Amino acid sequence: MINENLFKCMSENMFKRNLDKDIIKKLQETDLWKNHLKSDCEKENPDVFFAIRNNEIGFYHKGGRLFGYDKNGFKTHFKYASVMENTDKNYLTETELSQTKLISKFSENYKRIKENCALYSGDETKGVSEIYHKNSYLNSNANIVVLDIEVSFNPTCQPMTCICLILNELSF
Repeated sequence: MINENLFKCMSENMFKRNLDKDIIKKLQETDLWKNHLKSDCEKENPDVFFAIRNNEIGFYHKGGRLFGYDKNGFKTHFKYASVMENTDKNYLTETELSQTKLISKFSENYKRIKENCALYSGDETKGVSEIYHKNSYLNSNANIVVLDIEVSFNPTCQPMTCICLILNELSF
């Protein structure tokens, strides 16, 4: 049962889900979207799920937030983006390491960024990931779809609360 204070926080300002048209347009023009994210979100068994928040999109992979996108462009955690340019090697000599540099664009080594994201995912987030990949709102065959994950509520709503999944039953 949701207590009255939590319900008030959810209904007043915590559950805004909108996206300005210019953010969508800018996203669709990016190499990362066109060459990687779009196909990963739309394929039959998607391995990237996106959640729309208040003028921001979160892209999730294996339970981790792979990228966020807003009016300022893409962002990711540095531990995911710590990828060396022009190498598929898992092991390097010290000499090779001294001659490498980090990527300067997310689209340059998207595959390795996704691998890093998956490496940092725990058991719980991987379980949640399986649910939202099978029940994406891009899946036209789903009766129940995941609208969002890891929804945190404003610290003014005490105690701090997080809901792992928000589902919507389409046939209801």
